[in-house]
Amino acid sequence: MLLKKLLLAFYAVSILFTFALIGCGDSSSTPTITSLSPASVNAGSSAFTLTVTGTGFSSGAAVQWNGSARSTTVVSATQVTASIPATDVASAGTAQVTVLSKGKTSTASSFTINAPVNPNPVPAVSSLSPVAAVAGGAAFTLTVNGSNFVSGATVQWDGAARTTSFVSSTQLTASITAADIASAGSKAVTVVNPSPGGGASNAVAFTITSPPPTLSTLSPAIATAGGAAFTLTVNGSGFLAGAAVAWNGSTRPTTVVSATQLTSSITAADIATTGTAQVDVVQGSLRSTNQLSFTINAAPPTLTSLSPNTIAAGNAGFDLTVNGAGFTNSAQVAWNGTPLTTTFVSAIQLKAAVPAANVASTGSAKIDVVQGGVHTSTQQTFTVTAAQPVISGISPTSMLVNAAAFTMTVNGTGFTSNSVVQWGGSALVTHVQSSTVLNADIPAADLTTAGTFQITVSNPAADGGTSQPVNFTVAQPVTGKIVQLVSTSYLSGGIANNTSQGQTVSQDGRYVGFASAATDIVANDIDGEYSGFLRDTCVGSTAPAGCTPSNIMVSQPGAFTTGSGAANLVMVSSSGRYVGFDTQGQYKIDIYDSCFGATMSCTPGITQVQEPFPGVSGSYSYSTGLPSRMSPDGRYMFYPVAYIDTDNTGTTALAVKDTCFGASTGCTPSVRRVATGKGTTPPKQPFQSDVSEGGRYVLFRAYLTAVDPALTSDGDVLHIWLQDTCIGAPVGCTESYTLVDVRADGTPSERNQANDSIASKEPSFSRDGRYVVFSTTDKNMIAGRTINNGSQVYLRDSCIGAPAGCTSSTILISEWPDMATSASRAYVGWRSVSEHGRYVAFMHQGDQIGNFYAPNIFVRDTCIGAPASCTPSTSMASSDPDGINPATSKDYRDPSISSDGHYVVFSSPQVANGGQIFLALTGY
Repeated sequence: MLLKKLLLAFYAVSILFTFALIGCGDSSSTPTITSLSPASVNAGSSAFTLTVTGTGFSSGAAVQWNGSARSTTVVSATQVTASIPATDVASAGTAQVTVLSKGKTSTASSFTINAPVNPNPVPAVSSLSPVAAVAGGAAFTLTVNGSNFVSGATVQWDGAARTTSFVSSTQLTASITAADIASAGSKAVTVVNPSPGGGASNAVAFTITSPPPTLSTLSPAIATAGGAAFTLTVNGSGFLAGAAVAWNGSTRPTTVVSATQLTSSITAADIATTGTAQVDVVQGSLRSTNQLSFTINAAPPTLTSLSPNTIAAGNAGFDLTVNGAGFTNSAQVAWNGTPLTTTFVSAIQLKAAVPAANVASTGSAKIDVVQGGVHTSTQQTFTVTAAQPVISGISPTSMLVNAAAFTMTVNGTGFTSNSVVQWGGSALVTHVQSSTVLNADIPAADLTTAGTFQITVSNPAADGGTSQPVNFTVAQPVTGKIVQLVSTSYLSGGIANNTSQGQTVSQDGRYVGFASAATDIVANDIDGEYSGFLRDTCVGSTAPAGCTPSNIMVSQPGAFTTGSGAANLVMVSSSGRYVGFDTQGQYKIDIYDSCFGATMSCTPGITQVQEPFPGVSGSYSYSTGLPSRMSPDGRYMFYPVAYIDTDNTGTTALAVKDTCFGASTGCTPSVRRVATGKGTTPPKQPFQSDVSEGGRYVLFRAYLTAVDPALTSDGDVLHIWLQDTCIGAPVGCTESYTLVDVRADGTPSERNQANDSIASKEPSFSRDGRYVVFSTTDKNMIAGRTINNGSQVYLRDSCIGAPAGCTSSTILISEWPDMATSASRAYVGWRSVSEHGRYVAFMHQGDQIGNFYAPNIFVRDTCIGAPASCTPSTSMASSDPDGINPATSKDYRDPSISSDGHYVVFSSPQVANGGQIFLALTGY
């Protein structure tokens, strides 16, 4: 019993203890909130973490948002954090935040949701650009137009964002990839503005269309009317399953081979008649982007004949007449399969233009007619036979009777390895150089009789036969001769007592100017210096009846003092009135007015005309050692000035002085520098050679690049330049420079003057400046002819003042009869060419049949400006049948020809008492 009581007592105590423990739990503290962080956000903000600070936060405590628990993390007894989703702050207002901990809830703390500040608007899309694309196209930029676009807005392509560029509130651009338009369909395009606010716009459809097929070729593209059914292959791109070939708009059974090829069955009925069918491809609702034409031709044409059916090789292009049947206006003549330009004449005739290249060489060609892709059933053969050889020129064109054997050069076309040059039908020993050049040995036996002989080139018949004839002249020598001693003693009438030189002659040969150291040419010449003289030879058309040859002194007449004489060259004008010369030792230029042909009031006398040109500074002189030149009318002087200036130390300049002699009243003497070249720096050492009538043209020598920097330098070679100075020219004239010593191939010559003691004279030109005579050792001045035997004389037509169509050209002057083929040398004189370029005087030295090893004077009639019957020839003007030159060894040099070409003056240094001056008839 006692035990039972004890157990009941223990049970009672246990229950009391348990209640005591429970009473302790209920008495735990209630959680409190002291602060929230953040305490507010703007409506529409994104989800965030809320930090709650307070007391009584135990493990398992939970943050409640308007009474609903949020995911909570207990940091400590005084701090918890909770994840607040964006939906909790979507709208402005106040939320009550509490903390539940161990069954107890804290007092609520208010959290403010602010109204949004400038929330983003909802965008609107109005249009797209482009609005459509073809499936399979390349990536592109899409422009989206609308309103309410903000920075950060994105273009959505079927709900997927694309890389977007903000342009303005009304325009965005987006990058659309090739994958986006890979297949046909429709895509929804929207714009989404970011929060706050913002959102998606309305959708606008972008259409991706299937690409229409494109056709490229048909095979075949031509058929003959009435032919059988066939399979047509259509090539192109974009073909899809179900594609069908359409023939003139009606589909035909079609097989899709690939995306680039279809085949279709074309019936015989489709090509029953001639014409053209249009082929395209139908694919669903689309047709191909283009159509191709299929030609249905008539039956093949037939050829019956050609006119001509043969021609010689090398002929020019021609019209070929093709005869036959069944021709249409689409017919085209073919030459060995190559189409020719064809003219439709009728159903039975065509004409075709055959170019020269098709008949350039021998052979045969097949002539066909192609009509809509259909060839003739028969072809004709056209034969190109060997061309007849053609002679374009021979060199030389003439020789003198009894000349030595020589080699003739024959230029032309159609020459073969079997070509033979013929002389009057007789074969000559022939050397074939090329298809355009032959050399033939002319024996002396063919030159024994004067006459005209025909030169031909004979080929075998298969090679073209015989050429047209070209005339070669074997002429009797033209006779020239010495007619007068010019440097005569007034005492004896014979040769003067000292050396004479520097001779020139007037227009008709009457007046001769020269310099002499003799003291017996006129009375009282006692100074012992070279003096200038003018001789009236009394020859020529202006000499009166009973005229007696006589000499006068022109250098300081009556004042015979040392240094008053003339040096180098005495220049006489065409009329003989004016005589120009450089004074001996003084380097001054004088002009003597003889008053010949002047009015009674004229008084003979000397005028000094030289002066430096404008711009010369420092010192200057005329001591260049080269004689000045006077124009044929006596008015203009061409002379050098040696001076020093700050830009070009030690320069020799060339000047032209207008003396106004013979000019109309009111002329004012003037001087200007010439030969300054095309560059910025004038040539340092040009050498004067000649000045034309009127002073407009000058001839000088200088280095290539000194005159024209655009040319390539060839070292120390002096070249001949002709300058149009524009002196006295019409308004608008432009100064220009023309290179004279030009080889046959258009390049500058290697040398323009022989390096020889007797080759010291300068080039000269005709009175009007057009024709230039010069000497050179260059071998290649004449086309098709190589001259290897030393210096020769040439005449260049510069075409200055010539009629339109003139082409500059060069001819060889030194030919008599074999100067250019045997060992010899030829040189120019002082003024070596007549007024219009027809007659040229030159000095020649060589070992020839006439024993001309000693220099002699020759004159060449070039026939320039002569009647068509004229044949170029050469005379020996220094022959002396009358024994006027008493010297035993006769050596003649430095010719100067009259403007009319009838007289020439020259010197002979081998005469007793030194060189003497002679006047000769040229023989023309």
